[in-house]
Amino acid sequence: MSFQQTNLFALLGMEEEVTVSVEDVKKQATAPKSTSNGKPASSKKDAPAAPSSTFTILADTTIRYCGLDLPVTNYFSVEEIEKGIPMKKSGDKIAYQKITETTLRQKLEEDFPELVAGFTSIVYMKDKNLLVPVLQAKKKGLHCTESSSTEGSFTTVGKIPFSLLSDFISIARHYSSQFKTEVHADIFVDLDKKEYFLYFPQQHVHRFWVEITEDPTTTALNLLEMRHRKIGEIHSHHQMAAWPSMTDNDNERSSLLYVIVGKVHDFFPHITARTFLKDMNTHLPLEIRSVFQDTFTRSPHQYDLSGIEVVDHD
Repeated sequence: MSFQQTNLFALLGMEEEVTVSVEDVKKQATAPKSTSNGKPASSKKDAPAAPSSTFTILADTTIRYCGLDLPVTNYFSVEEIEKGIPMKKSGDKIAYQKITETTLRQKLEEDFPELVAGFTSIVYMKDKNLLVPVLQAKKKGLHCTESSSTEGSFTTVGKIPFSLLSDFISIARHYSSQFKTEVHADIFVDLDKKEYFLYFPQQHVHRFWVEITEDPTTTALNLLEMRHRKIGEIHSHHQMAAWPSMTDNDNERSSLLYVIVGKVHDFFPHITARTFLKDMNTHLPLEIRSVFQDTFTRSPHQYDLSGIEVVDHD
């Protein structure tokens, strides 16, 4: 079975470790989904694009994403850029539809499945003639219910270092202790250094939720000179368990890694990880050890273990 998340699994070096019961996933995917208002959830679709004075596309515009500079002509012809996309009307008449941010996002999603509707903004930088897709986290909540050519450039970096998880837990503990709130961070990979790093966008934090307030343009500017790719999001549930809430379920619907850290003051906090299978419209739980390096696997050599004798117990 292949997933659109192949890039995510390949990046983490966990393709062989991901085992899924296909029948269980199918059963979950066909079960009715409900939202926080009790109504069945529907797939998020692009809203009609409103005219934008900032979105601009020219024949020599470059798209910068995932450490790549992609000519916009990879996705549209010069004629389509200048005149619009031909649309058949009644009879032999042809109308031309201007390329919008939505049109471009839909094209990019074919190469980068994580750039889904409702979670992706495309920032135009006039001075550089650049279009920069930005994936932004949506509101997370704590009201819990337990319940292509571009691929060739994406190499394995390996599991996320435990130190990065430890850094986030330390920060989550601080906000929980001082303010009794959640906190959010994005997980990126530096494609040149082949290293993961945390990015804390501007956000409003609350006891029961965290909401990103940073403008996509700010995010794009902060990371513009770095060849990077966003691979996940992590947020805390401070003193509560790390079970995804209804709000989390509604707003974690891209092919990213989603991590929740709960009970942050416990010596071993409660941690859950998952991704989203768009084709099946369901979440796939992931083993924590498949995502993060295990801090207990190193072999200490400073101890004399010669007195330990293994007794046959078969």
